Amino acid sequence: MTKQRLLPFVSWVMVAIVLLTIIYSVVLFVFALSYPSDRAGGRVGSMGFSVDVVLDDSVLRKGDVIVSINGRAIADGIGTPGLWRDFLFADRSSEATYAIRREGRFIELQVPWQDWHPLGLLLRITPFLIVASSFIATVLLLATSRAYDSVAMLIALAFCVQAINTINNMAVFFGANLTSSLAWFQTPLDLLTFSLGLSLFLHVLLVFPEKKWLVSRFPYSVYLVHIVNVAIAVLAIIGVGSGTVLQNRTTIFGRVLFPLAAIEMIVGIAHLVHTYLTSRQPGVRNQIRWMMWGVLLGPLPWLLLFNIPIALTGEPLVPLAIASLPLILVSIAFFFSVTRRGLIVVDKLINRSVVYAGVTVLLIGMYLVIVSALDPLLATLIDTTDVRVGSFVAVLVIAVIAAPLRTQFQVWVDRAFYRRWYDLKSLLREVGLRLSTTLQLDALVPILEEEIPQRLHITQAALLVRRDDQVMQAVGSSELEFPPDHPLLMRLADSDAPLVLSRLRDQDVSWVNFDERQWELVLPLRSGGKLSGLYLLGARLSGDLYGKDEIETLILLGQQIAIALENAQLYHQVETYSQGLEDLVNERTHELTMSNRALSKEHDRLDVIIQNMADGLLVVSQAEQIVLVNPALEDMVGRPREDILNRPVGEALRCPQLAAIVERVTAEPGAILSGDCVLDDRILRASSVALRDGSGTITVVRDVTHEVEVDRMKTEFISSISHELRTPLTSVLGFTKLIRKSLGRDVAPVLSEDRKAQRAVHRALDNLDIISVESERLAQLINDVLDIAKMESGRIEWHDE
Repeated sequence: MTKQRLLPFVSWVMVAIVLLTIIYSVVLFVFALSYPSDRAGGRVGSMGFSVDVVLDDSVLRKGDVIVSINGRAIADGIGTPGLWRDFLFADRSSEATYAIRREGRFIELQVPWQDWHPLGLLLRITPFLIVASSFIATVLLLATSRAYDSVAMLIALAFCVQAINTINNMAVFFGANLTSSLAWFQTPLDLLTFSLGLSLFLHVLLVFPEKKWLVSRFPYSVYLVHIVNVAIAVLAIIGVGSGTVLQNRTTIFGRVLFPLAAIEMIVGIAHLVHTYLTSRQPGVRNQIRWMMWGVLLGPLPWLLLFNIPIALTGEPLVPLAIASLPLILVSIAFFFSVTRRGLIVVDKLINRSVVYAGVTVLLIGMYLVIVSALDPLLATLIDTTDVRVGSFVAVLVIAVIAAPLRTQFQVWVDRAFYRRWYDLKSLLREVGLRLSTTLQLDALVPILEEEIPQRLHITQAALLVRRDDQVMQAVGSSELEFPPDHPLLMRLADSDAPLVLSRLRDQDVSWVNFDERQWELVLPLRSGGKLSGLYLLGARLSGDLYGKDEIETLILLGQQIAIALENAQLYHQVETYSQGLEDLVNERTHELTMSNRALSKEHDRLDVIIQNMADGLLVVSQAEQIVLVNPALEDMVGRPREDILNRPVGEALRCPQLAAIVERVTAEPGAILSGDCVLDDRILRASSVALRDGSGTITVVRDVTHEVEVDRMKTEFISSISHELRTPLTSVLGFTKLIRKSLGRDVAPVLSEDRKAQRAVHRALDNLDIISVESERLAQLINDVLDIAKMESGRIEWHDE
């Protein structure tokens, strides 16, 4: 049968076993309630029924061995089904006669039988029900989990067998008579389930979570163990040996199966420890720690308090119900180990288990020491045997020192077994200090991708930063890159919790390539509430997963990295801005230098123009002080600039007309005013304008003395010439008119018959007309020139109409 067909087949078999177990437990419970019982709890030994649990009002005592009931020896017929009739069909109102071996001697007691109260019986078998329920729950959870495979099926099958064994063991607490009546069926079933369950658990330890050396080297050896265990159980059931069936069965059980159980557990645990030390697969060591925790805290009490004491002394230290109760830890441990749930919390759980177990042992030891020391002293001083005072003092001392002792013991355990927690916290402090002083992204990468992986003993680390296009890209040697719609970024968009990849149950194919790179932990880096980067940590070289305390510490590291990354980005922005600002300043400085040079050239050119102007230049400030003059003005006023600058115009130039012009133009910004100023023998013409911003006035001064003189001479010349020309022109015009009149009146009539003469006369008349017209035009021109002269001299007043 192939593995694909075997898996569902065995699953249905386990379902049937679970149902039969439940039915069997109900049948046993109904059976116990249906018949009277002596209510003693214990086990069937070589001599008879050994009493381990009794009620307070019972005549039986703990440690009694019931040899016979109503004269019927238990050891003789306990293997035959017919024996139970003598016990069950007896008179319920009568007392049964018990032959008992007590403290080395035989006695007979009348033991009453009473019906069980359902609640009382339920309380008696509650530990078995709890353990069996935990096994059945584990089987169901494994069968419905995603981790269900051939190994999980083997583990579930082992728990099925163990559940039957646990339910079967309930019968030993129904009462000596009921247990003896069921021994023909209960004891063989106990032998079979115990031996088969033991070999199945050994099989589990040899193949889970990885195949061990024994199975790899000898693949069929484990099946040989199954055969040997079942064969020994069958021999015990048959009762092979020299004594009674019960004696032989007990001998094989106590002398063979129990020691064999110890050997098989040692072999399985040894291989488990070897795998723990050699495996480097992520999570395997955490799975083994879960199993070790369950194996040590589950079967160990049963082994130390029940199994080994029976093998050595024939008597257990505690009843089977109490010794079996911690077995629920086995089902819990295997469930978490197989399904890989809670792998990161196992270290915390083991740590607390070790701490509280150690503190408990220390406190019990201190209690015993204090009581043993105070009892003799108090007995001597007080002369009493009452030791309650010593116990009270011991309890009081323990109550005072319990909390400080637990704290100190926690420190001892952490330093001894969890040194990496201290190293990680030390690393966090050291790296955090360095990160806080690192402002460049290039300096962060070696710390995060080289130093931290080396000191944490992990495979690798990578820092990813979000670009402007929202793509998350690695900044170091890694080539990781995630687009904005990647499931990883979508998952961490609104979550501050780190992502432990080993705990993911997503079947999204987008995780495959990412997970194959042996990444284990993803720390989101947030800045301003937004995901600005990722810090990825690889798997640990040892194969261990990150513990809960380690993840909490790494969360703090992620926060420090986020702050350092934000500082680096801000520093980069400031540096980029500073570089841009520096370039801009250099550019503006260059432009300003060029402008200054151009301005200087312009200033020099303007200064040259001002210095070489033929006209004078006068600049007066808003405070009516002269601030600038040029050499031409100095020559015009006949004073050096030292006597002119920073003085009022009227005082410096001794020209009231010029001072008045400057004063007027200051009151009328934008207007241009002109005027003449007579200074000594010079006539100066000034044109002044006020600046629109009111900062002063500019006045251009020109020496017009020569122009005025030339203009006067021109006017006189024109006036003289006009008068001189108009007098003869008047005579010419008069005589021309007179000649034309005489010629036309006196000469023309006489020459009327002579054509040639008449043509001459007409030509002369025309010429005289021309002379007359041109003389009048010339006279008009002369009059116009005289009018212009009068206008320039101001002797004409206009009357506009």
